[in-house]
Amino acid sequence: MSIVNTVKVRFGGGFHNSADKIINIKINQIGEGFLSEYQRKSLDRHFCGIPNCLCGGLYRADFEILNDEYKAVSSPCEHSIFLIKK
Repeated sequence: MSIVNTVKVRFGGGFHNSADKIINIKINQIGEGFLSEYQRKSLDRHFCGIPNCLCGGLYRADFEILNDEYKAVSSPCEHSIFLIKK
């Protein structure tokens, strides 16, 4: 599937007092966006980065789609977000 758009997503949750982080996720024509391996590792390091910590890092993060034309219909738990146009 080809990439048709990029969506800004704010991840937050206050793990270890870390600030929110905004990343761009590329989405395909059916509205599916995946975190790249680099993005996933970057978010995990941002939210925790402590070896052997059990806080959950990215898996417990809240997220918000910042583009007005899309809304999320599923969670990023499997490193993907499914979007639909509003």
